[in-house]
Amino acid sequence: MTTPWRAYAQLEWLWTEQWRTTLGLRATDETRKLTRKRYQLIPDTLDANGGTVVPLFGNSGLYNRDPGFVYNPRFEYAFADQSNGSNSDNALTPMASVQYLISNIEGIDAGTVYLTYSEGFLSGGVSEAPSGELENFEPEEVKNWELGVQA
Repeated sequence: MTTPWRAYAQLEWLWTEQWRTTLGLRATDETRKLTRKRYQLIPDTLDANGGTVVPLFGNSGLYNRDPGFVYNPRFEYAFADQSNGSNSDNALTPMASVQYLISNIEGIDAGTVYLTYSEGFLSGGVSEAPSGELENFEPEEVKNWELGVQA
């Protein structure tokens, strides 16, 4: 289960008819919780050595006494254990952009030349490791520069 909280604000200034600046800030707070429940197959009958004693073919008289063998024709499961994990991350990520508005240039009716810097954030979380234990993983962060022309 993920419980997010986010807020974003953006301001824009038009310095002249051609120059514009945009500033933004995003606040993110996320909490992730994971509950893992494990179940195990209920053997029909156990012998003294812990092996399953079951008829292999109806009432044929053939039985399996292998200690590692698990057979359950009813496929019944019982609760074995439960693991809980949680992770909480937060970040402030900015954005800034400077734009020059193109107008009435030969061949271009309108357009923009811009330079933008922004940061991004993806919160970490909880996952099951190969060992079977629950482990937290770190958030991802990115910094991005972009220079472009839009016509």
